[in-house]
Amino acid sequence: MNRLAFVLLLAAFSGGPLSAQTAHPEPREIATLVIRLEDGSQIVGTTRVETLTLNSDAAGGINIPLVRIKTIKFAREQKGRAKLILQNGDILQGTVKLGSIDLMTSFGKVTVPIQNVRELETQLKGTVRAIDWEVLAAPGLTGGAAARISESEILLQGRPVRTQQTYATPLRIECDVILEERSAADGSFDLTFLPVDQSANNPDEYQTFRMIYSNTGDYGSRDRLLINNKVAGEAGRDVWIKVPYEVKGGHLYHMIFEVEATELRITIDDQTYQIKKAGIPFEKFYLKISGWQPANRWHVKAFTIR
Repeated sequence: MNRLAFVLLLAAFSGGPLSAQTAHPEPREIATLVIRLEDGSQIVGTTRVETLTLNSDAAGGINIPLVRIKTIKFAREQKGRAKLILQNGDILQGTVKLGSIDLMTSFGKVTVPIQNVRELETQLKGTVRAIDWEVLAAPGLTGGAAARISESEILLQGRPVRTQQTYATPLRIECDVILEERSAADGSFDLTFLPVDQSANNPDEYQTFRMIYSNTGDYGSRDRLLINNKVAGEAGRDVWIKVPYEVKGGHLYHMIFEVEATELRITIDDQTYQIKKAGIPFEKFYLKISGWQPANRWHVKAFTIR
């Protein structure tokens, strides 16, 4: 392959010329994988894998975004050897450096060894929107620190953040949440749906999902999940509660929120809760996330909205 062709090939995989990274990456596409196994079985699901590494016969080692791949056909005799057909029709051959792939399916998380795969097909599902976060000052809050936002995570240290964009139902939110340790008497991770006409810090109307832990057990308090709803002019009330629910320090909780006007579907670590009375009725709303108490440190990773 001549040098010009090689440069063009790399540009095709990278999406264009190299550029400096920013705090707000461009929207990325989410893919569904259809995996056909050697025994004739088929598994369909989504994956958190974003790139595959191919030792190409023509161009050497290449990292290829998964969404640019249409199909991968694996050789029966030589495991790892494969032919890749890209979305633009290009064909590459070589060895795929991947031992297994994790899929989130309708029946839970599945790990598929690549040696059992005959063919892999990528089906694009849509785009994940870029999110701009506003770090809130939280006046009146004693202790804690401003949230720290990086490309890899949001670190909540007592003070919340809110999206600058507004959203409407239907909506799908996905994120990973980790509590470093249970550092206070109690604490919570909160995701709030905040109508556009409400104050960020003292709203009179909202709906909040909360993951709560309690180290004291005072007044019957226990680890739990709940949804708290506040209607203008009325006191807030819990419209749904899951108790007990153990909140572990250091554990990664994978959360999916499928948001409708009439119901909310929440999946946490493969356990799904369908809550008919907890839909989001607001025409337009912000998303606000916070961690309590100030002594706690909550890491929020891979937060996506689509």
